[in-house]
Amino acid sequence: MKRNMYVACTCAALAAAAACASSDDEPGLVAQAPDSGVTIPNEGDAEGPPADAGADSDDAAIDAGPLCSPAGWCATSLPDSDLTLLDLWAFPGTALAIATSPTVGVRVLEWTDAAGAWRYIDDNTQNESGRGRFVGKLWASSPDELYFTVAPRTVFRGERGGSPATWAWTHWDLEDRIPAYAPAFQFPDHYKGLPRHRVTAVEHAALGVFGTSASDVYAWFGNAIYKLSSDDAGLPSWGVEYVAADVDRPDEQLFFTAAAGTGPDDMWFAGGRTGNPTDVRACAIVVHKTSAGYRRVADAVGIAPPPPFPPPPPTPRCGPRPDTVLIEDPSGYTSFFTDIAVESASSVVALNGHYALARITVSGDDYAASALTIPPNVASRPVVSLWTTPSEPLWLGGTNVVARGDDVWDGGAFAISTISLNGAWLDTAVHRIRGSSSSDRWAVGARYALHKTTP
Repeated sequence: MKRNMYVACTCAALAAAAACASSDDEPGLVAQAPDSGVTIPNEGDAEGPPADAGADSDDAAIDAGPLCSPAGWCATSLPDSDLTLLDLWAFPGTALAIATSPTVGVRVLEWTDAAGAWRYIDDNTQNESGRGRFVGKLWASSPDELYFTVAPRTVFRGERGGSPATWAWTHWDLEDRIPAYAPAFQFPDHYKGLPRHRVTAVEHAALGVFGTSASDVYAWFGNAIYKLSSDDAGLPSWGVEYVAADVDRPDEQLFFTAAAGTGPDDMWFAGGRTGNPTDVRACAIVVHKTSAGYRRVADAVGIAPPPPFPPPPPTPRCGPRPDTVLIEDPSGYTSFFTDIAVESASSVVALNGHYALARITVSGDDYAASALTIPPNVASRPVVSLWTTPSEPLWLGGTNVVARGDDVWDGGAFAISTISLNGAWLDTAVHRIRGSSSSDRWAVGARYALHKTTP
């Protein structure tokens, strides 16, 4: 049956500063900040915004101790001070994370409430044989089984067992389905799993892993989606399930950056299509896997800017593609999707670049999309991660900001959830927010792993 597609673009009045009008000025290029470190200004220092600049707080002051923010985000003990935590999966009483460091490379860590500290659990093979130039997503089916991905296209699985319990690690290299491209010399991995966002200059790994159970695990690399299965001899391997190869021009690439889902018949894969590292044409794509198989439900056609100079936004960069939803960007800066999460039984929410959100709903054979601009007080610098579940509000993370959104699609608002420590501004890149419950949330990034055990 042919699926009907509908799209609606709406701007929610999230705050006075979050009007639907977009600026005529394109934001300047922002340097990527995976290792930005921490700057705590002296009292009265004029550099940097105050801890709660221009936003409501989601919490009254909480007496949570000297290493906690007023909103209850508490610093935890890391084994090395120069770690940048990039992804995390949480369970009650424990969490698993992946990090990079200029001194110790890519490392995998475990937190336990009982120990009150992080420890390394990997065997360091992820730093051998040319691996580890960049890190993709991490997923865990339980506190005793973990998957993570590292460049060039390797999936690692760790399993804990035995007495005493120890971690055993195996890995696979995914099949490379990326077409051949002319080299992008300034950004050599742009066409090899690390596409660059043209507006903000942030690079996003098109490499990751996600699952809904121990027997339902997926990976993606570049333009391909894979699923883990076992052969007749019981040996596991990754089989190619879906390839997005319908480029419209020689320098255009399609890729996936994130996944979410609730089961083998409800998986969502988000990403985009874009050209060379300076191309202004960037459009979102979404593939939905159901019992009927894989279907491209959102896509677009890149629109070339008129010469000699591209006009400022909101000049369209993406046009409709037959039988798919066109994802609008109300901020005017069209982009690919950089993160996605399941919001309800019939909807997902995605981060569209770094300044806008999109919501995709499904009802039978009908898909619809709506969009809103992230308020400037939250997105004064690129927002790089989101997290929600059917029982949680929408959380966003960026550079020196964590924000909580309640009912934002129905007239609600975002509020800054302050991460300042001892009243000092914490200038750290928050790469991942995730939790196991409303009293167990994490915000991790450059040199910090912040744990919130308050609602």
